Amino acid sequence: MKKITMLISAAFLCLVFAGCQAQEAKDIDYSEIPYNTVENTKSGTAVSLGMSQRDVEGLLGSVQKNAKGWYSYDDGIFIHYKDNTVNEIALQGAGIWTGKYGLTTSAPSVEVWRLYGEVEPQEVTIGGWTAPSLVYYFNNEGLAVKSKEDSAYAVYFMLTEELDQVVTLILSNEG
Repeated sequence: MKKITMLISAAFLCLVFAGCQAQEAKDIDYSEIPYNTVENTKSGTAVSLGMSQRDVEGLLGSVQKNAKGWYSYDDGIFIHYKDNTVNEIALQGAGIWTGKYGLTTSAPSVEVWRLYGEVEPQEVTIGGWTAPSLVYYFNNEGLAVKSKEDSAYAVYFMLTEELDQVVTLILSNEG
């Protein structure tokens, strides 16, 4: 009888624990992430355009600088600073970092079009990365605008040559 009670108790605890984990994952609302921000899906850490370099390094820790002025952090995030503030953010790799709507590297381009709107791909070079890209411009209030001249920042979804998948996601104050 004690063995049955222990087994039932253990099963109940497993269900409670699994339920708590599932609830945590459901509570993330990626639509609430501003267009100029990325979030780490493992830690919940957020990095935004305009943040100070000191704040970012306090959140992300160790860094390596490459020859083109980009700083490389763990989990596939690269940051370019201008005047000690985040000027550009690039995401590559395993998709641990996400932007608005949960979009990240390896997202299908049709999903980007569905969530951001349809635009024609254009060839873009940023920080040494060149690829056909879907480019979206936003003003300071986070509202979509049509042109680079009217924008405060831009979101670039760099695609595979087949235009079917995101390989790099870049947020840029350079618009």
